[in-house]
Amino acid sequence: MTPEKIQAFLDITEIPKSNFCKNLGISWASLWNMLHENKISENMAEKISDFMNDRLSRLAEINK
Repeated sequence: MTPEKIQAFLDITEIPKSNFCKNLGISWASLWNMLHENKISENMAEKISDFMNDRLSRLAEINK
């Protein structure tokens, strides 16, 4: 998981960063560190990936 992928997800889905943080159980500071300092643990990267995949799947479902 890269900061670029996270930012692209936020941009494309237009999900507020506050909602993103709330769904992942992280603080704004943690998100800032991920986006600006590339500090993402393996565990958090997996959690973010699962969240993003779930959201994208749900969006695809309503487009059928």
